[in-house]
Amino acid sequence: VELISSEIVPPGDLYGEGRFGQISIGCIYSYNRVIIRRLTKVSTMSRSLFNQESQVLCSIDHPNLANILYKTLDGLTMISEYTELGDLCLLMKRITENDMNARLDHQAMLFVTCQISNALTYLESRQLIHRDISTRNCLVFNNYMIKLTDIAMASPIYSHYYTTDAHLPVRWMSPEVLINGGNGYSIKSDIYSFGITLYEILTTCRILPFAHLSDQEILLSPPLSTDLDITFIDKIQLNELIDLMFACLKLNHHERPTFQDIHRFLYQQQQQQQSN
Repeated sequence: VELISSEIVPPGDLYGEGRFGQISIGCIYSYNRVIIRRLTKVSTMSRSLFNQESQVLCSIDHPNLANILYKTLDGLTMISEYTELGDLCLLMKRITENDMNARLDHQAMLFVTCQISNALTYLESRQLIHRDISTRNCLVFNNYMIKLTDIAMASPIYSHYYTTDAHLPVRWMSPEVLINGGNGYSIKSDIYSFGITLYEILTTCRILPFAHLSDQEILLSPPLSTDLDITFIDKIQLNELIDLMFACLKLNHHERPTFQDIHRFLYQQQQQQQSN
């Protein structure tokens, strides 16, 4: 991560309000699109937490994660990779805009999910918990290259996916985290969120997870995986991905696979698909 002067960082276009302050989208040097995270909340606690997050993010380096490119000398701004193509959720909504039956083909689904699981296997190996795995946090680059980020919570276009008071993505949260009022996150709760992300990909984001339930109902009584509407999913061609989804969504978190298992399985499926 290169250190630069804060004077050369452009203001950028406001993306939204993050945990520690403003998040903007701008361009710097040869990068057409970057995420600019500024610490604008001035409390000592915010500064300390921002520094902690900055240390972790700057230590991450993986082809399927939106890596930090620059950090300012004053430690108040971080700049990471972004894309002109937007995120996977928006991309899939565009696919179904003119044709409600359109979806990613099987090969594209495997290619995308394999990359997401690759990023999450890396985080798992570092004992790092993401807490907001979803298609809206998967940036799409050229040739369907996926990079995982965590900025969707700050975007006004996704505000309805989070509870208004605590900003919790309840439909993606595991039962054990919901029962604990948004606490008790673990690698296993991330695996549950990945299961819901698989559901989004299998349905091309045309239906909200647990669409028949309100946020309040989900908070009061965590839904079961059998409550998901799988009417739109091709159960013959996509049966192995459906099985993986349900394995990730198991109520007992000890029974969920690891990200290493998930990635190995998806990689094998992808190799098999390519050889057919």
